[in-house]
Amino acid sequence: MNPTISQIVIIDDHPIVAQGLKETLDSDRFSIRHVTPDADCLTDTPSLFIIELELGTCTGFEIIERILSLSPHHRILVYTMHKKPWIIDTLHGLGIDGAVSKSEPLDTLRRAVAAIIDGDTYFSPAFSGTPAGGSSKKLSAREIEVIHHICRGLTSKEIADAMSISINTVNTYRRRLLTKLGTANTAELICQTKGVI
Repeated sequence: MNPTISQIVIIDDHPIVAQGLKETLDSDRFSIRHVTPDADCLTDTPSLFIIELELGTCTGFEIIERILSLSPHHRILVYTMHKKPWIIDTLHGLGIDGAVSKSEPLDTLRRAVAAIIDGDTYFSPAFSGTPAGGSSKKLSAREIEVIHHICRGLTSKEIADAMSISINTVNTYRRRLLTKLGTANTAELICQTKGVI
């Protein structure tokens, strides 16, 4: 008797990357579909979502939050080249099922997919470390929202208006973000997060 076919949805805005993933994971066990970030894929209920963090029209963090808000039981694997400490901590805090760096061997991706499909979690070596000194660099949803506005060029007042908070609160977020991300100023913060948030 054939094993159950697992449905996998790849969310990536680069068709050539998605095609490479399809060929890497091709087997009788998986049915793989590629969708772009703006597609209405969140009504799907696949066995696994594979998501890139850096997407053209939105970010992987936004997609993950939308998927998990619809159902916390959806299984998610992040496949990305971004592996800064704050990204690692934030991903662990989101409750995803695994993460693999694009710089790791393709066998690592295959092992991750198989483990998650079988009900386990899989964080490859690049994503399994803990920050030095045990201090968390995890970003909250509100902090991610503030960075998103900063990257769009909004002033503290405009961010305060958009988020219905005070300018003092926005400035507190700004200072906290500089510390968490280890950046000296707003320009460095934007360079480190642009495209990911």
